[in-house]
Amino acid sequence: MMNALGSLKVLIPCIRGKSGPHLQSFQTVCPPSQLISLLGHDPRSNNWKTLPAPLRVAYENYQRRTKPARSGGIGRYIGERLAPGSKLVGGFPSLSIGLTEVPVFEPLRSRAGITIAEGVTIDDSVGTLHFDIGAKHVRMLLDGLARLTGAMGYVDDGKDVDEWFSFALTIFAPTHERAHLTPAELGQLFYDYNYLVTRVSPSLALEMDQAGVYSQIVEWLKDQAVIRNNGGMQQSGASLGKKSTALVVRRVLHGFVTVAAEGEKALQGPKSEEIRNPRTNHDNIEEVRAGIDDFLTQFAEAMGERFTDADSIHLTRLGWEAIGMIIHDAVFKTQLTGPQLTHCISALAAVDWSRTNRDWFGMIGTAEQAEDGSNLLDDQGRERVVIMGGKGDQGLRRAIAYLRKKALPKLERTDIPSLFDNDELEVEAVV
Repeated sequence: MMNALGSLKVLIPCIRGKSGPHLQSFQTVCPPSQLISLLGHDPRSNNWKTLPAPLRVAYENYQRRTKPARSGGIGRYIGERLAPGSKLVGGFPSLSIGLTEVPVFEPLRSRAGITIAEGVTIDDSVGTLHFDIGAKHVRMLLDGLARLTGAMGYVDDGKDVDEWFSFALTIFAPTHERAHLTPAELGQLFYDYNYLVTRVSPSLALEMDQAGVYSQIVEWLKDQAVIRNNGGMQQSGASLGKKSTALVVRRVLHGFVTVAAEGEKALQGPKSEEIRNPRTNHDNIEEVRAGIDDFLTQFAEAMGERFTDADSIHLTRLGWEAIGMIIHDAVFKTQLTGPQLTHCISALAAVDWSRTNRDWFGMIGTAEQAEDGSNLLDDQGRERVVIMGGKGDQGLRRAIAYLRKKALPKLERTDIPSLFDNDELEVEAVV
């Protein structure tokens, strides 16, 4: 509705709440295509330069420009989780809009023409927000820019994304006592949401995730005989404790699965970083997990009792990921079958995975030392290797090259850019 002063108000059903002495909030929902109309401007970062000065300054100072990789990832999420036919549950946290002026809120029981049945109790927080979309009333997107950008990609392409989902929306406005807020004060809320919080660690995120393709493979693989019958998977923790009877911890199994599925891409960048252009997706997940399980099962059978030796290199993080790379090379890259695949698995199982194998020294680590600095010896007088960490995981890459020579002697080593022959191992033990 429009009044004589030129204000144009949209009536929005909502629930009113409090957010301290300065802010009131209004909870509602909004179809993606209507968000820009509600704001009165396009808040995507490539449009900031066209905005009125107060808004432009506030966005530039307090918002983050949305990188194509991030908005693209959200676009894929919408397509995989919220589009018709999706096999996975999906949803977004609430977007937030800030108003600089106090809006009109009309409790439902106060609206003309509304009759409430006798005995029905409706709180005065339930009602209608008279949301002013006039040009002089500033509205600012406080949180959810990347989510909006990802959704608007579908709108721009003519997709009826409004039929797929609606955004939950929280509208913040000054209280009557506060009367007015500046765009800069609204921008402070963005800072509060995004920087005054403790992020979930990448390791904990892996433990919590159930929907990613690699997490789904892990959840499936842990229930297969090769894992289940040999100690199973420990759900939490960075590594197996001394008293643990499990074969592998989830975090390590996730790394193994990712490397087996994606190869070299899984060794690039932080472990928490999304893999670009992955070969594994929800369409071929069954094929990928079957290939990994089949190889790992035959490998365990070929190793026999050595497969469950908790002190063996193959059950360390480095060992699991190096074996994962061989699986990727053999099963998905070169697609070995029959006798060739059997030979590869047998050769890999025949490797001396013990910590006393002299090949490991200088490749993945150095001799274990006593407190006095002397090298520790086992009961047969042999030195034991301690795996050493290092920038770029040089030891892992050397181990992969070593195993390729053993199990895939004819494979061109194009996946490994360098064998790091001249790099010195760093001295942080990561047993």
